[in-house]
Amino acid sequence: MYAVSFPGKTSLVQSSPEQGPLMFYSGSDRMDKDRVAGSAKEVKGSLKEAAGKRGGDAKLEAEGRGNKAEGKVRNAVGGMKDAVKK
Repeated sequence: MYAVSFPGKTSLVQSSPEQGPLMFYSGSDRMDKDRVAGSAKEVKGSLKEAAGKRGGDAKLEAEGRGNKAEGKVRNAVGGMKDAVKK
């Protein structure tokens, strides 16, 4: 994948030369970084929680629930930022 950022928050993206023409995305079409990080934190929390349940580790399970909650909050903050941008 090729990605180039331009001053106007526009990116040029192409998966591979064989996949055809280049595609342009404006900055408003992209998700806020907080939404991406929040979603990743939610997934990490889900995995930790499941591992804690499976292994009988209450501390790991609680840590996973905490990560999930933190990810949901960060995702919501990113959603609000996206709404303000539009």
